[in-house]
Amino acid sequence: MLSVFLEITRACNLDCQFCSNSSCQPLQRELSISELEKLLGELSELDVRDLRLYGGEPFLRPDVFKITATAISNEMSVSIYSNGTILGKSILDEIVSQKVRKLFLSVDSSNATTHDQIRGRTGAFEKVVRNIKTLVSNGVKVDVLVTICKLNYGDIRETYQFLHDLGVSDIKVNFVSKVGKAIEKWDTLSLTPPEIRECVHVINEMHLQFFGKSPVRKKCQAGTGELFIAANGDVFPCALFLEPKYKAGNVREKSISEIWKNPEGLMSSIRQTVENESYCVACDKKNVCAGGCRARAAVMHEGDLSAPDIGSCILHKEILK
Repeated sequence: MLSVFLEITRACNLDCQFCSNSSCQPLQRELSISELEKLLGELSELDVRDLRLYGGEPFLRPDVFKITATAISNEMSVSIYSNGTILGKSILDEIVSQKVRKLFLSVDSSNATTHDQIRGRTGAFEKVVRNIKTLVSNGVKVDVLVTICKLNYGDIRETYQFLHDLGVSDIKVNFVSKVGKAIEKWDTLSLTPPEIRECVHVINEMHLQFFGKSPVRKKCQAGTGELFIAANGDVFPCALFLEPKYKAGNVREKSISEIWKNPEGLMSSIRQTVENESYCVACDKKNVCAGGCRARAAVMHEGDLSAPDIGSCILHKEILK
């Protein structure tokens, strides 16, 4: 276990069209600070050194910096995933003073109207851009997450230029997944294979231009090198595997070590699936990408965990020859 994505609340102040979080409301019986402190101790004993705080919107939880302080005292490097709209001065001061390693903020377009349409709140773009400028000027590393869907796939070049000019450390682009709110809106959000192919080529071109390298990702780590712990203690392979059938256990019922190491559990099953990639047997890139994102592959292939992620296939077969 290398990284843990810890959702500290499901509450959120935005209403993003494709969010895996269907309600934007807190879950029932979210883990208390004492439960989280105990959990962080267990993760430290498992030698986890990379903690990613997740939401919802993590900064809506009043004791968020008690959580970060506990993690740092357990020798963990802390990063925070946020929509970037509520980073006031007091929050910024804590981020700087506690030496939070990095913030991952979401920006879906250089066009304010498009971003706000996707995020479900007028003014969201103005706030996140202002806060990125403040964070960067204070020496905080900011990576921007861009989710590509039908609404913004034509903005990739302009968005890369805009974000690079803001001084972000990196840009990580993902394609919309058929989970959460996106399920009902899939016809208006999803891209066709030709559109995905076009986007992958443009993303590679722009990443080379601004960062001097292709946007190569490590193999999918869901259940193999990382896991996701929901705000109520449920454990899943990653943040995109939130359906009940992918629940591996709950930290209130079993230790995180038991859940992770269970040889007959879901985590073990996913590891075997990734290792035995049936669709990729004859591909000379199989040891590089291992089929790409397991969650996106599954939703595109009716739950087949051994299916390929088309975006990864295009990147590795057509571009990284």
